[in-house]
Amino acid sequence: MSYTVIDNEIFEDKNLKHTEFRVLAYLIRNYNASMGYSFPTREQIITSCKMNKDTVGSVLKSLEEKGYITRKNNPSKSGRNTIYLIHKYLVVEESSPAKPVKTTEEPTVEKVHKDEQETEELIKKFYAGEIEIQEQTEQEELKEKIDVFQAHLSREVSHNLIVIIKDLDWDEIVNADMQINTNKKEDYCTEKYIINAIYDNKKTPKLKLVK
Repeated sequence: MSYTVIDNEIFEDKNLKHTEFRVLAYLIRNYNASMGYSFPTREQIITSCKMNKDTVGSVLKSLEEKGYITRKNNPSKSGRNTIYLIHKYLVVEESSPAKPVKTTEEPTVEKVHKDEQETEELIKKFYAGEIEIQEQTEQEELKEKIDVFQAHLSREVSHNLIVIIKDLDWDEIVNADMQINTNKKEDYCTEKYIINAIYDNKKTPKLKLVK
């Protein structure tokens, strides 16, 4: 029996953006060891990673260009959907004696479950903001935030919208992005539509009474 875990070095990779980390981690978690690739549908990636279809498309393209994955047509589906070959941070462990394992002892069922749980916990901590995958400059992070909303616009993001985006945290951005993607009627929307979605999802500061 085979099982997969994520190499901890992924958290030190300074070439991965936040969005790329989320998609790559999802592909690794859904890797099929017996078939040798991951094959979630585009809709599953969109839903699980909380991104719109344009952002997912850009992220998958970037991951492939950077050498993290290769996309191919699914041979068992007559090219109707995509399979993903994963080249980095995928660790496949063998708990069967059919293949030599690079450990001093055979992994037990308990160890397999423990490793799987630890991998899930690492990803949960990342989503909760408890783990930083890289040291981003303020300018790099701002550009990444702008790109999320740029996907909804047919023109460049205005300076006024950038000022608003700059102070948002990633939870607010993801929630606003999901609301826009769910409710917009066409491929593109207006900045006013985006601003309304941002304020719908903006956290309200807790006020304290002054004695």
